[in-house]
Amino acid sequence: MEVLNILAILLAIAVLIVGIYIIIRGIRSNNDELDNSKSNQKHGLPILARNERQLHHDHQGEDEDALSSMAAAISSAPTMVMDEPVAPATVTTNTQTDSKQTDIGESDDVATTETAFDGLSVPSQQINKSFEQQSPVLDRHLDEQQSFDESTNPLQDYTETFTIVITPQFGASISGRQVLDIARNYGLKHGSMNMFHRHEYEDGRGVRWFSMMAEDKNGPTAFDLNTLADDYFDSLILFLVIPHKQLLRGYDSMVSTAGLLAGDLNAILTDENRMRFDAESFDRLRAIFANH
Repeated sequence: MEVLNILAILLAIAVLIVGIYIIIRGIRSNNDELDNSKSNQKHGLPILARNERQLHHDHQGEDEDALSSMAAAISSAPTMVMDEPVAPATVTTNTQTDSKQTDIGESDDVATTETAFDGLSVPSQQINKSFEQQSPVLDRHLDEQQSFDESTNPLQDYTETFTIVITPQFGASISGRQVLDIARNYGLKHGSMNMFHRHEYEDGRGVRWFSMMAEDKNGPTAFDLNTLADDYFDSLILFLVIPHKQLLRGYDSMVSTAGLLAGDLNAILTDENRMRFDAESFDRLRAIFANH
């Protein structure tokens, strides 16, 4: 009896040990699967065996071949070439005023044609009409420009001129660069008729006192600012027009400037007939202009 009890106890212990072993083995197998799944991934991407990689690339190759075939089919498909521009779609509505009339060309049929772009385009009739109309802004600008040209023309409404010719001695010439220096030093502004002008104020405002042009082998000439730096002249010509709003002031300013230029250029002062001026002739002319 005691032997049976001992055997029963041993059997129970054996069963318990076997159960514990089975539980422990199951837990280990689960842990191994988790470890294997983690080791088969890198940066969240699966790590495939070599034979599986080849199979994966084969599938990608099949996809690429399918895409290549599709691209080839599209490229080989015929393309449509438009020989002429396609006119915008039009919608025509015909309203017939008389039910008995069957002739489409009758004037009673009202045809209204609208293009798909009517909301964005301007009718040609309106454009042509706008060009036919005069522009008040443009007309005012042209009038102002004409008035300016007339007011700045040094020969506008003149009856006579007084001229001083400044000619360097010994056949020396005057360069365009010297002309620019003279204009800057003596307050002359390039303006109307491509001449330099001396006004009441050095910034070009006020009454014009006198003007300056040049003389070369072809005769009197104006100044082209595009080529002036490379030009050469035989003489400089100062002149004032009569009648003059400030005749004596213009005369005094011009004679004074001519005297200074004669010293700068080692030149002589003459009239347009090449008669030399001296101090007495200038005084005599000033008295005449004072009573003018």
